[in-house]
Amino acid sequence: MSFARALVLLSASLTSAAVAAQGAQMRPGLWEFSMSGIPMKQQVCITPDMVKDPTRLGQDAQMPDHDCKFSKPKVSGNTTSFTMSCTRPQKMNTHTTLTSNGPDSFTMKQDFDMEMEGQRHKGSTTMTYKRLGDCK
Repeated sequence: MSFARALVLLSASLTSAAVAAQGAQMRPGLWEFSMSGIPMKQQVCITPDMVKDPTRLGQDAQMPDHDCKFSKPKVSGNTTSFTMSCTRPQKMNTHTTLTSNGPDSFTMKQDFDMEMEGQRHKGSTTMTYKRLGDCK
């Protein structure tokens, strides 16, 4: 698995944490996210049930064999932060800060430290999420 693909899959799994942290502020619908440094956009459909019970997103089909644990989110104003530690599919630790721009937009900054294919990767990335409309 390439490093870029691992980051995209990781960000897809972090959508569950983002929904959990945003809670009632986030509206259901079709959401798009883009990641700094990677020229691609991904979309995810967030249903009303997922907004009510964000743990359902944690069972992400793109990473069915992940073993990630999240810290309790800390909320201050429109900012939420939490950490994540995983042992599968690769060992990684992250610190994530979410900044809400309202129910249809937020930014997620992530500092990461991961091992992949015998090499250590440290850095940070910023993801921008925006609601596009209703799911199709």
